[in-house]
Amino acid sequence: MVEKIKAAGSIFIILLLFPYVAVMLAGGWTGKNAYGQEISGEGEAAEAWEDLEEWVLEILPAQMPVTYEREALKAQAVLIRSSLAYHLQQEQLSPQQVDAKKLEEWELPHYSPLELEEIWGEALFEEYYGKILQAIQETKGQVLTWQGSYVDLPYHAVSAGRTREGSLLGDAYPYLRVAECPGDLEAEDFLQIIKLELWETPEITAVDGAGYVTEIRLGDTLMAGEEFRIRENLPSSCFTLQEQQEGEWLAVTKGLGHGFGLSMHQAQLQACQGKTYLEILEYFYEGMECISFS
Repeated sequence: MVEKIKAAGSIFIILLLFPYVAVMLAGGWTGKNAYGQEISGEGEAAEAWEDLEEWVLEILPAQMPVTYEREALKAQAVLIRSSLAYHLQQEQLSPQQVDAKKLEEWELPHYSPLELEEIWGEALFEEYYGKILQAIQETKGQVLTWQGSYVDLPYHAVSAGRTREGSLLGDAYPYLRVAECPGDLEAEDFLQIIKLELWETPEITAVDGAGYVTEIRLGDTLMAGEEFRIRENLPSSCFTLQEQQEGEWLAVTKGLGHGFGLSMHQAQLQACQGKTYLEILEYFYEGMECISFS
């Protein structure tokens, strides 16, 4: 049975979530969970979160097409904010310590308003920027947690037809469910053919249940499929290889990305079908809690 994302209203859980508890206890925090229930206490955590919202505003349009439905954009905004919170927890930082250099370290590309105006064009900038801003405002402060802690929540552009089992990443990812994504098969660039120069004979030695390569041998070297994908700049680690001539191979890939967690394309299709952002997140991540600070 699919477990629903539950709202967390416990001050105890909130205290567990923040590595900078001293900041919270110094002033006052107030907020609501994702279902509108009031949560309140003493501290400055809510005010501190305001600094993260500006970064979410810059990261969101760098990750998801602005033409996507608002509920899909809202789901991605929650994931971005959760990712920032996870990194803050891991490095024991406060929101005020996040800067462009940190985002680069965390592999979170972002665009300033001036860069977005150049990308979208002056005619569309106001409409598109307003759409992104609305998605962020409607999920303001909301983050996903697992058993009272922030966790790594991977996501990708397009799956190979289903998302991958979290156990493939280790015991720390029990919340990553296998989610069917039939609509991804129709996505643009779902199927690609890439020419590779490989002078050592490759052999795919292991594939997971979703069709992604988990292990490949290249000559005498054994490596993970994802490592090979990055090394050869392939769009996906779901691929097959076919030799054309000596040193020349064709890689046929399916999907875009590593295949773990939310598929942004499938999220868009679900939003078009009337799913809310919480329902979309629930589909890809099992047993999460959603809390919100404002």
